[in-house]
Amino acid sequence: MSADPHSGVITRITCVGLQNYRGFKNTAHRIDTDADLVLITAPNGYGKTSLLEGLLLLLTGWYGDADPIRDLIARQPRQQDARGAKPAGDCRLYAEVRRQVPPPSRPREEAPSPTVKRDEEEAHIEIKWRPDHTGPLPMPEGARSQFPRATESDPAVDRELDARLCAFSQDRLAFQFDQAAKGFTLRDVFEPLPNIVKRMLDLFPHLVEDLDAEEKQDKYAAEWDGKTPEELNQRLGVAWGRLHPALCNLLMGRDAWPEEAALPAEVADDRALDPVARAAAAALGVSVPDALQYEKLSTAFRKAVEQELEDQIEAAKRDPAGATEKTAGLLEELQAVNRELAEIKREFPSLDEDVKALVADTPELPDALDIFRALAANAQRWGHARILDSEGEGPARFRRALEELAAVQEQEAAKCAEAIGVWLDERRAAHERRRTLIKRRRVLNDELERSHTSERLEVLRSLRRDLGSALEDLSNAWAAKHEHTKFLQNAEGRIAARELLKAARKAASWCLGALEALSKPDRQLMEALRERADWVLRRFSLVDGFLPLCLESDDDLPGVGETRRRGYRIKTGDGRDLAHFSTGQRAQVAVSMLVAQNLMVPQKLTHRTILLDDVTTAYDLGNLTREAIVWRQLAYGAEDEQQRRQVFLSSHHEDMTNHLLDLLVPPQGRSMLLIRFTAWSPNKGPSYEIFDVTATQASDSAGKRDSAGKRDLVNNLKEF
Repeated sequence: MSADPHSGVITRITCVGLQNYRGFKNTAHRIDTDADLVLITAPNGYGKTSLLEGLLLLLTGWYGDADPIRDLIARQPRQQDARGAKPAGDCRLYAEVRRQVPPPSRPREEAPSPTVKRDEEEAHIEIKWRPDHTGPLPMPEGARSQFPRATESDPAVDRELDARLCAFSQDRLAFQFDQAAKGFTLRDVFEPLPNIVKRMLDLFPHLVEDLDAEEKQDKYAAEWDGKTPEELNQRLGVAWGRLHPALCNLLMGRDAWPEEAALPAEVADDRALDPVARAAAAALGVSVPDALQYEKLSTAFRKAVEQELEDQIEAAKRDPAGATEKTAGLLEELQAVNRELAEIKREFPSLDEDVKALVADTPELPDALDIFRALAANAQRWGHARILDSEGEGPARFRRALEELAAVQEQEAAKCAEAIGVWLDERRAAHERRRTLIKRRRVLNDELERSHTSERLEVLRSLRRDLGSALEDLSNAWAAKHEHTKFLQNAEGRIAARELLKAARKAASWCLGALEALSKPDRQLMEALRERADWVLRRFSLVDGFLPLCLESDDDLPGVGETRRRGYRIKTGDGRDLAHFSTGQRAQVAVSMLVAQNLMVPQKLTHRTILLDDVTTAYDLGNLTREAIVWRQLAYGAEDEQQRRQVFLSSHHEDMTNHLLDLLVPPQGRSMLLIRFTAWSPNKGPSYEIFDVTATQASDSAGKRDSAGKRDLVNNLKEF
């Protein structure tokens, strides 16, 4: 035995076991597969696809997009009236295999001969999971991939390449080609690119485009394409001329204005306006930005003017000298109202609560004052009411009420009513007076706002309207002229920037070309793969022009994981691509690429097995005969053990099965098994028979392989 029981290549699967996997239920089904070629035949639904996909899962860990619990674990027969079928139990797949013992270490210059037969050992591979399993299934024990991973988390992607080089399924025909692959392709294995190179190949095309687009921006233009300087200066002069009178009017309200901040009546251009605005903003108390920050200078000047205007308006409102006689009277009355309100609040600090204190909570009932006044006037008369003597709770309670009324002293009730009246009446009067005063105060405030109409205030409010639009016009004209000034000042910088952008684009284009040259496909490798695919395809009967097959590099396949993926695009000799192939032609090319790629990477494969599910479905009998030669060569004829494969082939059509038996009978020294599924039970799963196939008759040892009892193969052939 080797030091590592999981090392070495699997050369033969001698048996496979399935328990609670898809249609294989309950007890483990142990199926003998110890042969160079295994032919599996059954009607649809008997379990042949489940057997092959179980083997694929054991060898590669791949189960596609299937859910491990919902899709792969067998179900118990659904009970009557039950909402769903329950899982049959824990799922287990295993295989007994012969594994090649790794050779002892040798000097690096001493290469092993591919024709030397190596020692083999018995080994076991297995995977099992429970119905409560969560997440992806782990790789089976005893199987490990030699191919790179795409995401390290998604088995449908990570193990895809292993599966594509191991199995063919007519149901997933598109899956065999690079165009439909999600994960890595064989080209990624043959010609791996470091991740940094992939990222650079993604980055540089966008970088070249961005540099080219940047160079065309207006800010790098050689010539000014806006209005002429004369037009810009005229617009700026008009805008200043409109603002100047209003600005001078505003500054009249200041006590003093610095001589150095004098406002000229006219400005010729922005070079004349900039120092004027800078000095005015500083004089108005706003910090001034650096000389070249034109946008901030304009903002600072506008802010200073608007703030000065608002300050003068507020000062005019507070100036008693500017108020009219009416305003003074309103102010005096407002002060009197406020004083009276303050006095009410001082005398009755909880006025609202006091007024509500003796008011009945229920609207239809009288207040406390009314109750005491009623008792003072009527308590004695009410207390002398009489009723006939009678028994019962009602009369008794009524007499009790009369006793309470008789106990009331009317004079005391009158005193209480008087006390409550004095206390409550003055608060009600204060409450009403306060409501009247608040209403009057609101009216006085409105009248005061309208009465602030001093001459200076009127002027300032008019200036607010004029200055707003004049400042907006000046800002726009000023910004347009600044753009031209900056354009002139940055002429040398634009020239240098354009040259730098051209040089950067040239450098990026060179880098992209160099990277693409380094990552070009290996033509010798591509030709070797094409020749192997042609070797298989030439065995089919194909239309004129189909051969020789052509492979083209496809450097940007869609997928997941790394952004850049590479593969091979397939075309016919006359230029047709995959979309124009018939169903049969696609199957033929898929089989050819499967075999070609499988044979190209024997050192990367962990097994020497090819699984073919209903590969004959799309063929006519003539092409079936031609393809059978390929399987014979792979299973029986290869001298190099690295090129020999254990082939599993399924068929559901009786005529095809009979034909394949004649074509695939092994030569002397080779072996073939026929696994015939005969029935399927909802409780136990499939039943099957296993036969040795020889050139003359069933082997004497067929009985030990037959799960249904010994039978002669010649007799059974009549039943296919």
